[in-house]
Amino acid sequence: MNQLWLSDTRHINLSALQKQLLPMLGREEAAKFESLKGVQRRKEYLTSRALMRMALSRHYQLDLAHWQFTQAKNAPPKLLNPVQQA
Repeated sequence: MNQLWLSDTRHINLSALQKQLLPMLGREEAAKFESLKGVQRRKEYLTSRALMRMALSRHYQLDLAHWQFTQAKNAPPKLLNPVQQA
């Protein structure tokens, strides 16, 4: 079954999102976040990272903090610690 996850970031509290998600971000993700200008762009970036982690955690039943990504310039995020299938 395919799922589509959407989020309207206009009403998200950036401070609360930062407090919850920033500790989970890898070095490249955190650097990318810090380089973003504008509250809306920062909310969109953190929300996208939260949605990736939520979708993976829901599918694999692992904690949100388990997932680590690398972020190269102008490239999609790459999962650093994939789940080993039995």
